[in-house]
Amino acid sequence: MAILIPGICGPKASVCCLITSVWGVVMLIVMGICLRFNALAFIEDLTLPPPENYNPETLHEVYVQASTNCFIAAGIYVLFLLLSVWQRREYNKAEFRMN
Repeated sequence: MAILIPGICGPKASVCCLITSVWGVVMLIVMGICLRFNALAFIEDLTLPPPENYNPETLHEVYVQASTNCFIAAGIYVLFLLLSVWQRREYNKAEFRMN
């Protein structure tokens, strides 16, 4: 009797997605925190206004927007992390039932 698993990806792919999601969440949260503190290491990655419009407030707004984007992306990675954990648990249950 075959046991059907509502699978989106295989057992090895779910582990790979799990590891990638954990790394993505950690990396994006750290980047978001660094951007919130206006880390100069990210200045080349930001979309800056034209040079005649440079002032501290607009530069701070650009950093805050990039930080918010990192936190939103980390939230999306959390959703994929939960999906990967669910897939892995389903495969573990199926392996247990087969034994």
